Formats: sequence, C-alpha cells, structure tokens
Amino acid sequence: MMDPNEYVAEEDDELNPTKSYTVRTSCRRMIDTLLDVFAKEQFGALALMAAVQLRLGEMEEMKERGGDMWWKMREAIIHIMGSTAEALSCLPDESFSTDSFMQQLADDARSPASPFLRGRALSCASQFAAMCSEEASSHFLKAAIESLHREDEPFPVRIGACRAISTFCPNLKKELMGEYVPEILSGMCGLMRETHEDTLHLVVDTLLTAMEVDEAITARFHAPLTQHALEIWETFHNDHIVNNCVLDIFRVLGKIEGCQGELQEALVPRIVKIFNLSISGKIRGEEEADGGEGGEDDDLSALACGVVDAATELLHTLLLSSAEEVPWEGFARATFPVLVELLMTTHDTSVIDTGVKCAAAAVRRFPPALVMSFEHEGQPMVLLLARHLLTADIPDISLYKVGSLLSAMFEGELGLGGDALNETLVLALQRLHAAKFSDMQQTLVVFLAKLVLMNPDACVSVLAETTLEGGVGAAEFVLGGWLRWHMEFCGVFSRKVSFMALARLLQMNDERLASVVFRNEDGEQCPWAFRAVQILLYEYAKVAENAPGQFEFGADDSDEYAFADDFDDAEFARQYSIEGDEVGGRDGESPFMSADALSFQELMELAGNGDEDDDASTHPLYPVDAKEFLTEMFCSARDDPHMLFLAERLAEEDQELLQGIWSGAQ
Repeated sequence: MMDPNEYVAEEDDELNPTKSYTVRTSCRRMIDTLLDVFAKEQFGALALMAAVQLRLGEMEEMKERGGDMWWKMREAIIHIMGSTAEALSCLPDESFSTDSFMQQLADDARSPASPFLRGRALSCASQFAAMCSEEASSHFLKAAIESLHREDEPFPVRIGACRAISTFCPNLKKELMGEYVPEILSGMCGLMRETHEDTLHLVVDTLLTAMEVDEAITARFHAPLTQHALEIWETFHNDHIVNNCVLDIFRVLGKIEGCQGELQEALVPRIVKIFNLSISGKIRGEEEADGGEGGEDDDLSALACGVVDAATELLHTLLLSSAEEVPWEGFARATFPVLVELLMTTHDTSVIDTGVKCAAAAVRRFPPALVMSFEHEGQPMVLLLARHLLTADIPDISLYKVGSLLSAMFEGELGLGGDALNETLVLALQRLHAAKFSDMQQTLVVFLAKLVLMNPDACVSVLAETTLEGGVGAAEFVLGGWLRWHMEFCGVFSRKVSFMALARLLQMNDERLASVVFRNEDGEQCPWAFRAVQILLYEYAKVAENAPGQFEFGADDSDEYAFADDFDDAEFARQYSIEGDEVGGRDGESPFMSADALSFQELMELAGNGDEDDDASTHPLYPVDAKEFLTEMFCSARDDPHMLFLAERLAEEDQELLQGIWSGAQ
C-alpha cells in the first residue's frame, strides 16, 4: 500500500498543473468543464446525478455478488460528488437530497470495507458542511472525533477526520462546540506525532480551530501541545511553511492567560542554547555541516545555520504573543543580552533580518530600566547594538526594520537623548545617504519622521549642522529624498507618520531649512516647502476620496517655481507608479477620478501593511484622523504669508482644493 502521507499530499495537489497528471485528475477536470458548459438549467448537474445513479446500481450488484472491491466504486462516486458539491447543492430535492446523502455518508464513515472509503466519506462530508444542519454537523463531528481516537485507524482516515472537524466546527455554536474540544485536542496531540510536512498544515488548521473555541480548555492541554509543537519545530526548522504552522500554535498559546509562563519555560532555554552555540561558532553554515566534529554538548552542531534564524523567529513570536502582565524580568535577563551579542557577531543576513525585529519588540516590551541595565564596558547594550547595525557592512535588505528598533529606543522611556540621540541620528543620516534599497530608505525616514514629531527642533539642528559624504548637506539630501520617496512608501501608518512630520516641518518655517530645494529626476527644482504642500494636498485628497485630477508642480511656466511643460502624463505615471498602458481615464479623465478606479481603501488593502512595525496599531499616532489633522494644519496656516505665497503658485486644481479646505466646503 502507498505511503499515507504521500496519498494525502497527492489528494491536495491533484489539480495542481505542476504535478503529474492522472486519469482521475483528467476525469475531474472533464466533469468540471461539463458542469460549466451545461450550467444553464442545471443540465450538467442533472446528467452527473444520472451517471451517479447508474454507477450506484452497478456497485450494489457487485456487492450482492460478494465482490470485495465494490467500495472502490463507492469511493469514486463520493469523491466526484464532493468535488462538485456546489453544483449539486443547487439541484431540487427530487434530484438530489443533501440530508439523504449525508445519512449515506454517515454509514460510509463507519464502513469496515476500507479505510480509504471511511476517509473519503469524512472528507466529502466536510465539503457539504455549509449546507448541513446543526444536528447533522454535530453527528459528523462525533464520527470524526471517533476516527481521531481510533488507534488502528489509518492515517488517511484521520486526515479526513481533520478536514471534517475544521469545516463542521464553524457550523456549531460555541457553547455546543465546548463539549467536543477536549476530545479534539487530545486526538490532535496524538496525530501531531505522526504527521508529515505535507500534511502538517491540515493538522495545524484543525488544531487552531479547536484551540480558539475555549481558552480555558486549551490551557489544560498546553503542555502536550507545546511539547509536540516544539518537536515538530526542531525536526522541520528549515521548512518555512512548517515553521509558520508551528508558530501559529505558539501564538495562540501565548495569548491564553496562564500559558505564557509555561511557554517561556519550555522555549527560552532552547532558544538561548541555540544563540550561544551560534555565538561560539558551534553551529556551522550549510557548507560546513557535512564535515568536522562538534563539541560533546553540541547536539545541534550538525544543523545548518537556518536553526538560528528559526530560533530568532521563535523568540519574536514569543515576545509578540505574550501578554503585558507577564513577568518580564527573568525572560529579559535570559534573552536580551544574548540576542544583542548574537546580532553583533553573526554574519548571517537572515538572522540579522529577524533579529532586528526581535530586538525592537523586546525594547518595547521589557521594562525600560531593565533594558538600560544591560551594559558592556559601561555603555548600554541597546545603544551599542544600534551603532553596530548602522555602521557595519550589512546589506540594506537585512536592515529594513532597523527604523523600528531606533523608534523603540527613542520613543519609549529608556531615557536616551542628548548626545546619544544626536550621535544615533547622525549615524542614521549617514546610513540613509548610502542606502540604495527602497525599504531601507523608508524605515530610516519614518524613524526620522517620528523624531520630528517628538522633538522637531533637535532634528532640524542635526539636519542643518551635519555634512554627509561628498560635502552634501544633510538637510538638502534628506528632505529631497524624503519628498521623492514619500509617494512610494508602503503601509497606511508609515505614510501617515511621514506626511504628519512634513506638516510639522512646514509649520515650523525654520530659517535653517529656507534654502533647501527639491529636485526631481530631470533636475527641475522648487522650494522643498512647495513640494511638501503638494504632497499634503494629495494625501488630503486621498483620505477625502476626492483626489485632484492632475498633480502638477507649478501653475504655469511663467512662475519661477513652475517646472517645464514637458512634465507629461508619462513622467507622472513613472514618478507615482501608476501602472497600465494609459495614465488617464476615459477621454483624458484623471485615473484617480475614473469610475473604474479602485478606492483608496481598496488600494491600501491590495498593497497590504506588511511593512508596518509590529506595534503600529498601538502607537499613539495610529488612531489620529488623517483628514482632521490635515484640515487643522491647513486652516491654522490660512493667514500665514509663507503659506499664501506657496498657495499662489499651486496648480489650479490644487488651489481649488486648498480654498475648499479653508472655506469648510470639503
């Protein structure tokens, strides 16, 4: 008999065109096509049921003659009916009765003829779950749980039970689910020991469904769940898909009251051991893993360096999932110094990438006094780490979260300021000047933006007094780049922080920035404040869902600040990353005003917020209403001569938008 794990994996991949094609796959695709082609008046579904009835008759005849392979035809029938559940459910009751079919499946799920028939029945039942009554769902849930606990039940049947549990659970009310959770969790703990990377996601999905029903019940199973999850993690630490599945289990456990301490006790010693082995050079890279001898205590010496990255991700998960009331002191003393030492000694870019996020999460969660108590040669370790990351020869792509760490250091209550702030800010400006990777530019600019909102005068002083490599003034380089990069920043929160800081700098009207000009890629220039006003109006228009039709640099070419006439739609599209063969809408209509254009909210949902800090949603600026903020900013500058001077040189549509804000019409 074929390997059960392979059987289940092929079941999941049988419609994947990259996999080998089988006769069964061809038949399924052909039937799907027939159902689509003859969907009118349900001719395809009716023909399928006629064929099913014919085969059922042949199966019964085979069964009556004593043939022992009748179940194969029954399994094939169930298989195709499950795969076409949506089409069959639309048929009238006289052609197909869901309730009657489910009763037949209940018998198949307990059939002694073949484990594959039982597994197929459970899997098929799950595909009809949405159409089942609560009573039917409860009935099949019991059958699935029985399969989980049956020691002699083959693996494919138990995987079918997993599918049934995960799909039938949502059909039941939480209070009804409670009585099944202990049995589900105990059965899943047993299944976790047997699962394989090809089927682990099915097991974990089912497990998470049950774990989230009742935290109190789940807490009783935290010990075996943690043990089995850690065993899987150690076995498949280099498999990112499996690793993420295991981390999901730890995330849920970490948020359950009473589980955090036990979770730390189980995971932290393992994490610290891996970090120390890496620091001492006992965990070698993949190119060295095949030779040499490890130390007598080094049971991980043969593992590739991926285990360190996985351990760092595990620590990051533990930090993010733990509740605020968890006693942090022991956790911090065990992990923070060794994490800093790891980041300052490793050359593994993937470890640095994850470790920087981990350090930022630790600084935000550990007590400030405790973080500052970790010193090396009289210097706070966190400050030494920041200096190392900003000055070491580390690729930008591995440091694109360093802004999160810097923000955590200076926004919190660590007490860092004065010389420490100025020195770190200068190093950040130097690193920004050398950065080529857009995400690295964004993370440092957003850090700077947060500092501007906290302490604008100190930031402007450093910008005005710092000269970068090549004799470039920091103020001109940073503001020029900031205004150029802002439109490409990803993440709603990052964009918000960026334009709020630009607004703050604009309100300052600081003489030290008066001579700074913005240059586009064609060398055309205007005062930085003029460009900032354009960006702020653009952001206002987006949040107000009333974007201007054209985002020009000047009102006309007679203005000393206006750009040349050849700043056309193609250039506009290139600068603002508008995709498509044509920039304008129908008949020259603005792409932002087109009826077919996506809304700002839809665009943000498509873009996602994967770049945001882990703690963005808890930041004090997060709930700030962007429209109200910009409205107040523009209205406060209504009588400011500098603002009026800039407003007169805006494009006509921008002027109309600004006048609308001032008049209260927007």
